[in-house]
Amino acid sequence: MFAYWGIRFFHAFTAQNRRYADWFFTALIFGAASTILAIPDYKIFLFMRRLLVVIVGLSSISYILFVSVILFKQKNPYIKSLTIGLLPLIICITYDVLFHNIFTLTTINDTYFSFLGIPGFLIVIAFTLSSKYVHLQNEVEHLNENLEHKVSERTQELTIANNKVEETNRQLLIMSQTDSLTGLYNRRYFMDLFTVEFERALRYENDLSFIILDIDHFKSINDTHGHQAGDEVLKKTAEMVKSNLRTSDCICRYGGEEFCMLLPQTNLDRAIIIAEKLRRTVSEAFFPVNGSTITLTASFGVTHFRKEDKLFTDLIERADKALYEAKNNGRNRVEYTT
Repeated sequence: MFAYWGIRFFHAFTAQNRRYADWFFTALIFGAASTILAIPDYKIFLFMRRLLVVIVGLSSISYILFVSVILFKQKNPYIKSLTIGLLPLIICITYDVLFHNIFTLTTINDTYFSFLGIPGFLIVIAFTLSSKYVHLQNEVEHLNENLEHKVSERTQELTIANNKVEETNRQLLIMSQTDSLTGLYNRRYFMDLFTVEFERALRYENDLSFIILDIDHFKSINDTHGHQAGDEVLKKTAEMVKSNLRTSDCICRYGGEEFCMLLPQTNLDRAIIIAEKLRRTVSEAFFPVNGSTITLTASFGVTHFRKEDKLFTDLIERADKALYEAKNNGRNRVEYTT
């Protein structure tokens, strides 16, 4: 029985799945014990008992040693301490097998020493349990550190990914709102802003002015100097106009060489002054083109919000008419509608 429970503990603390061997030893011990108890002759009974002890004892010891060798090769972390703990039990069982069952065949000494190996085995089990607990605790701490490290890395990755997504969304928002050449608001977004400002002026009867700028003879610049030169002219014109407006004013590239300006809280007189200032700024500027400089002019159409206006497009139509008059009246001038 000592050998049997030694094997059971051996399997339990080395995490080995040896249930078939356990069943074999269980069947062997209890089957043999039942058979021996049924023998009526006492001498035959003693002989069979000694024979059973020899078989079970030597089989158990051989089995433990064989599995120990395998576990040593597998570098099992607990096999060394368990083998050392089992050593006293193995020695005692070996002593009992040799001196009480093999060399003594006629009489039996009732004093067995196998039980002397039990305390050492129990001590090593306790030691192994504590070692295993410490090992598992260290392993858990190591896993927690790895988990925290992985969580930290994943968090950083997600942060970087989120930043990239936010930056991409910001770029997409800018692209959806601005003209790629001049960096001004595009026509679609400008119309949305115009709608909001018009509704505010309509509700609160605020001043609101609208200006259209058209570069004079822009087609000749493209035809003479090329479209790249024309693009440079558009960019510099956009910079000049934007630098002469308030941050609350809105400017967009309306299409081609046309620029629109929306001036909240600005009456018609003030809008005309601003348009005239922009006209002079453009006409006095020098535009570098292909290693030389050119000058150009622009025409302006100005209007303002009226109480009878129903849609913001009413302002656009009036400013277009004023711009048409400026073109017909010689260009490089400001025309307005009251």
